[in-house]
Amino acid sequence: MANYITEDILRQTGFIDIDYGLECCAGMLDLYMHAAEDYVGCDNKIEKLKEEFEKEDWANYIVDIHAVKSSSLLLGMMGLGEQAKQLELSIKEENYQYVKDNHAEVLKEYERIIGVMAKLI
Repeated sequence: MANYITEDILRQTGFIDIDYGLECCAGMLDLYMHAAEDYVGCDNKIEKLKEEFEKEDWANYIVDIHAVKSSSLLLGMMGLGEQAKQLELSIKEENYQYVKDNHAEVLKEYERIIGVMAKLI
């Protein structure tokens, strides 16, 4: 883990509400960074979500998009967390057209955020 990471560096990403993320991590930057490492290490979830989407395997898709939502919100990535939440709710409501219309955009943002975080840690 990079020891030079500060709250200000994380704040400058533009997609992290570091105050909220730290609150979820008991105010500990080290704990936050360990959670961020786990988040980046879950990049295989992107491929799983793509496969599940292609197969319209909504039962597994909802599980994985829920995980994206929860982990993103935990780290203060509110925009992505809310986007993932809307996909999750749409599946619960069987509004698959919303998922089809928004899946690619959400995954593109997820990939972008993982890329930025991977460079930071």
